[in-house]
Amino acid sequence: MSKLYLITGLLACALVGMGCPQSGSGDLPEDGQEQPEVACETPDVVCANPADVACTSPPDVVCPNRADVVCSNPADANCPGEPAQDFCGAWESSLEIANLDSLTRFALYDATAIVQGTFGETLEANNDLYGLLTITQIHYGWGFLTGTQVWVRLHPDLEAALPDAQEWVVPLTSHHPSQWEAHEIPVWSNAMTMFPASESSSYGEYIGYLPHRTANIAVVRIIDQDEYRTTFEVLDALKGSFPDTFSDNWYFSWNLPFPDPGDSDDQLYIVSTHGLTEYPDDVVLGTVYDMRVWTPENLANVKNAISNPVTLFEKAQLQEGRKRLHTSLAFHYSPTVLKTLVTGIAGECCTGAGGTFIQHDVADVLKGATDVPWFITGGHAYYGPEQCGDGYLIGTGTLLDPSEIVTVPFDCQDYPNDDWWDAWGPPISSPLSVQLEATPENSADLQNWLASPPPVYQLHPLSAEPEEASLLQEAETALWSNPMDAVTGFMFATHIALFTVEQAVHNPVLDAWEVTISTTFSIHEYDHLEVHQAKLVFRCGDPRLLQEGARLIAPFILSGQWSFASEKEPDYSRMLILPGVLIPESQMTSQLESNLAYYLSKN
Repeated sequence: MSKLYLITGLLACALVGMGCPQSGSGDLPEDGQEQPEVACETPDVVCANPADVACTSPPDVVCPNRADVVCSNPADANCPGEPAQDFCGAWESSLEIANLDSLTRFALYDATAIVQGTFGETLEANNDLYGLLTITQIHYGWGFLTGTQVWVRLHPDLEAALPDAQEWVVPLTSHHPSQWEAHEIPVWSNAMTMFPASESSSYGEYIGYLPHRTANIAVVRIIDQDEYRTTFEVLDALKGSFPDTFSDNWYFSWNLPFPDPGDSDDQLYIVSTHGLTEYPDDVVLGTVYDMRVWTPENLANVKNAISNPVTLFEKAQLQEGRKRLHTSLAFHYSPTVLKTLVTGIAGECCTGAGGTFIQHDVADVLKGATDVPWFITGGHAYYGPEQCGDGYLIGTGTLLDPSEIVTVPFDCQDYPNDDWWDAWGPPISSPLSVQLEATPENSADLQNWLASPPPVYQLHPLSAEPEEASLLQEAETALWSNPMDAVTGFMFATHIALFTVEQAVHNPVLDAWEVTISTTFSIHEYDHLEVHQAKLVFRCGDPRLLQEGARLIAPFILSGQWSFASEKEPDYSRMLILPGVLIPESQMTSQLESNLAYYLSKN
């Protein structure tokens, strides 16, 4: 609770119907000087005359934010505070627009082809819906496909919207269409999303030529063609290194032939290629992602893009952010958090995989409690960074006391010559949830993690009754509760999942919403996937969660050991939804989900 709202609540409780005088409003002494202010018995009330009737303990009053609670001491825990308005206000903006805008920028940035066109007839095949797209413009891709038609897979919810937009922009992760069941018109698969072309100006440079998509860009001409390959002569390498010639695999059966070979100026092209690889007989093959006619304007645009690359985000920073988020939650969910000192190391002697046992002395208990003064981690096949004298911050559950088994503790003098332990023997290692070096930076971060309120979208079993304290959120300290950017949220998640809002009920006792959701923890609802039910409990949150029947896709973190194959119910105490990111079911394609989920783990 912020100090502002704590003081407001205390004063409101203390002053209801009391008429306590304002500070400094007591009688003036004979010399005309105002009597200094003194604290009266009523908490947080200052008045000049402590003998005044208003400066006494007030009778029981009703807490202003909880009509069902009566307290005589407004600072008492039974007189709970209100959620801070700076946190509540975060949910008043249009998060849905921001969510979809973030995902569209990612789709454009990560696409290997971006096409624009008009949709005509639709086709149902293989339980999917396809729209016939007449391509009017290639923003990135094989420019010679302008004017052709392709089938593009649609979400059923989009069919009604097609006539409303004259043209659509479609980012795809396949660089070319292909023949589909010998159909005369090829299918262009792997569309990540689509949006009306009238909105293109909102995405500026992301919709055009971005050089990060390939490592090699050159000015070329086509010098040869057979039924399998088109061969290019490199005239000017603009980015990366090239051989004198290279080929792209292609087939007449695709019904997508490259332009014919030629020497004229209007038969020069700028190509962006991926994966140039040398094969036997001096054959170099690569995949052409983008191919546009050489013109002075196109050449200038490409060179400018290479010199001034557009970056949507820093991948390394996101990777570090994801790691820190999961580390912080692991400490939050750990029953016991310790500061330790490495005082001994022993080798593992007998399993064949080797490894090291690490002895920790407990230096401080930061959360929970333990009676174990020292414990051991590691063992079979463990080769960690620990060195004697290192300090660590450790999150764990139950520690195993090894003192009755390891009667002579490990030390730091004899390793690796004399200190050995057989991992086949009695278990001596305690399992850890998380471990960090005890640097000043990590120690400061840990203090913030332990002081933070629980995640606003912590999952609960339907039978759970969350405590009042878990509902108090502040923007400054609620580390896992403030709205996130959509792309960041999905990249940080362990699962991207579809859920249905089954029920949203206001609990007047808690002054909070209880929202029941059902989910398979997947974006699919296949018959073999079990449907699980859980609930969210919050005072301030996304209004989209209050729409019963809504089917939304969100980033989930499942930090427990539960698996889909388990017959037991998930451990909801270690699960949450990352806040501020809710996507309508029709806006999340399988391809977009896959690219978001694996982007940070790809090279």
